[in-house]
Amino acid sequence: MTDRRPLRVGGADPLLDPPEGLPPAVRQRLLGLDTAWGQSVLWTVVWIGLALGVATFLAKGANGPADPSPQPERASARVRGFGEAAFSIQPEGQPATEPGCALTADEPRTWQQGMMGRRDLAGYDAMVFRFRAPSDQPFFNRNVPVALSIAWFDLAGRFVSSTDMPACEDREGCPLYHPTGPYRYAVETLQGGLTALGAGPGTVLAVGGPCTGR
Repeated sequence: MTDRRPLRVGGADPLLDPPEGLPPAVRQRLLGLDTAWGQSVLWTVVWIGLALGVATFLAKGANGPADPSPQPERASARVRGFGEAAFSIQPEGQPATEPGCALTADEPRTWQQGMMGRRDLAGYDAMVFRFRAPSDQPFFNRNVPVALSIAWFDLAGRFVSSTDMPACEDREGCPLYHPTGPYRYAVETLQGGLTALGAGPGTVLAVGGPCTGR
C-alpha cells in the first residue's frame, strides 16, 4: 500500500532543508510547507541551481585554448648558433631529388664563423650560407683544419661556380677564393663532397623546410 502521509520539508531531516542563500521570505515559506508539493518546489530550485552551475562551467571552458596540447618545438641544429634546413641540388628543370640536411649560416656571426675550428659537419650533408642580397665577396678557409669544397649559387638558386679550398692555419694571408659572378647562396662540404651532392654547371639549389628522417 502506498503511504499517503504528507512529506515534511525541513525538520529532522537536514537533507530536506531549503538551501542556504534563498531570500528570507521564500525560505520561510518553504519551511512552512509540509506537502509533497512543497518538496517538489524545493528540489526544482535545487536542480535549477545545479543546471546554472553546469552551464557556467561549460561557457567558461569554451573560452579556453582551442588546442591546449603542447605544440612541437622547432628542430634545432646540433651545432650551437646555427640553424638547419632541408636542401637539394639537381639539374635545372628536373624533378627534385630526395633532400639532404644542411647546417645553415643565416647571420653575420655564423657567416664569419663558418667551419672555423671544425673537422666535420656534425652529421650534416653540407653547410649552406644564405645571404640577404647578392654578393661577390670572396671566401677564405682561415682557421679551418680540413680542406673544403665550395659552390656558389645565384638569387634564383642557379649554379655560379665552385672551387676547392685547402686547409689554412689561423694566420693572416690565407688565400681568398672568388666566385665567377654574384651569388646569394654558398654551399660548403668536406673536399670532394660537392660531387656526391650533384653540384655543377646547369644545376639548381633549393633550400628550405625542416629536415626529415634525422
